Amino acid sequence: MSGQVWFVGAGPGAADLITVRGTRLLAEAGAVLYAGSLVSKAALEWTRADCEIANSAGMALDEIASWLIERAARHAT
Repeated sequence: MSGQVWFVGAGPGAADLITVRGTRLLAEAGAVLYAGSLVSKAALEWTRADCEIANSAGMALDEIASWLIERAARHAT
């Protein structure tokens, strides 16, 4: 079984401007990859304590793709 990858929009503004669906998806996520160069770390406040979090700011595209594929498989529901 494979997991799912969701893209949640967030920006450098106020972290509480995220959508209700976005906060729900973050609360359910086993892993979150965020663009630290664009998104405030405050947007991660809705993740659960055991969520694996990584910053993609220093990653190349192939590293991002690999990270997402590996975590989707690891956190399949």
